Amino acid sequence: MNTALELASTNNFVDYFNTFVNNTNTLLDKILFFKIYGFPFLILIAILAFIACNFLFNFVSIRLFKHSIDVVRGKYTSLDDPGSITHSQAIFTAALSTVGLGSVAGVAFAITIGGPGSIFWIMFAGWLGMSAKFAEVTLGHKYRTFKEDGLISGGPFLYMRKGMAEVGWKKIGATLGAIYAVTMMLTSFGAANMFQTNQAALVISSDFPLLASHPTLITLIIVVPIAIVVLGNAKSIAKLAGSVVPFMTVFYIVASIIVLTVNYKNLIPSLMLIIKDAFAPQAFVGGVVGSMVAGFSRAVFATESGGGTAAIAHAPSKTKEPIREGTTVFLEVILALTVCLMTGLVIVATNVHQDIDCAKGVLLTKAAFKTVHPYFAVVLTIAVYFLAVTTVMGWGYFGTMACLYVFGNKGVIFYKIIFLLVAWCGAATGEADHVIKLCDYIWAIVMLPNLFCVLFMSPMIRNDLKSYVDRYKAGSFKANFK
Repeated sequence: MNTALELASTNNFVDYFNTFVNNTNTLLDKILFFKIYGFPFLILIAILAFIACNFLFNFVSIRLFKHSIDVVRGKYTSLDDPGSITHSQAIFTAALSTVGLGSVAGVAFAITIGGPGSIFWIMFAGWLGMSAKFAEVTLGHKYRTFKEDGLISGGPFLYMRKGMAEVGWKKIGATLGAIYAVTMMLTSFGAANMFQTNQAALVISSDFPLLASHPTLITLIIVVPIAIVVLGNAKSIAKLAGSVVPFMTVFYIVASIIVLTVNYKNLIPSLMLIIKDAFAPQAFVGGVVGSMVAGFSRAVFATESGGGTAAIAHAPSKTKEPIREGTTVFLEVILALTVCLMTGLVIVATNVHQDIDCAKGVLLTKAAFKTVHPYFAVVLTIAVYFLAVTTVMGWGYFGTMACLYVFGNKGVIFYKIIFLLVAWCGAATGEADHVIKLCDYIWAIVMLPNLFCVLFMSPMIRNDLKSYVDRYKAGSFKANFK
């Protein structure tokens, strides 16, 4: 009796929630996502901004890539550098949100919508966005603040306010900073929270039928560990990231390699198909443009370039050089794109995407894992659970920093309560395609003020970059090892 009542109340909630999501999507689609030559307006703006950043910073992601490896290895780290976490901890903290289901279920959605060619555009867009992410982290580190309680805060809301004030745009910078912080909190509810918990609940219920009849129990399995970490502090999140992210990334990549090994005969043909389909007029929806849009949308969501979250994660990093910290994001993006590529290859090499009745999102990836053995899908379930939970944890930290900026310490506890309630909502709803569409919309909106400020302050970044490169080439930086 109690189980029947539980299911009935949950189903009623799901219906109301799905209706709200669908209505919101319809409204945003008309206002901000009208298409120009097949490209949604805000996605087109992001692409143009990424291209501009590459030229403005002289393709810094290529020029300083080797240097970024040395930086992350600690070659230029000094014990007296200000900060509270290492470069690698900053990368893994940011990776809590990037190396998540956006790189697993999100890639599956892209293939479903835009065909195998969307994988090519995911990789290309991910590289294209590196320079924008470099600029965000550089500005975030340059304008970070040290508080009396030891908390180091940084992010777009700070460099918008402080950076633009330096050039006489104080009120505009403060306004944009507030808008960004508020939309960042909204993004933390949608782009990372609902989608991640939704997909985790979906894959758990599909593998464990007994739990499927107890949705509240599934929700608790997902939300309780999230609550424990989100209610903690920045240092605890950084320590968690430094241990969990490497493990879960290696775990997923090794599992993917096993799938590809079993299907090794299809590997080379799959790579050729991905490249061919990327430029084929008969791509699944909308031809080449449809494939590009699907790829760029997923790349923006998976790498979070242009959104400014990396600036929040890297702000506490120990270094005196903002440019130096900016270069570390190149490896961060590579990490996320590696997971995206493995997911794409697994789906295409196993041919599960060719089934016209194929499932969407994480269930499509799960079908690929089943080609090894039906029980091997449980491996993906384990990976999905950790990827989803840690992603939500990372976004809880980003949203908390944004809330702290807008409402101060008093508002943080209320934000965290709402954040956890939204995590519960995401786990309860069943329409993942509508949820991911809303996530894309909210994420694209939050990118607007950030990309505007990055481009506006690009002359400052260019000057700092030139100074840093000149000093680096002159041997001004003391190296700890060769």
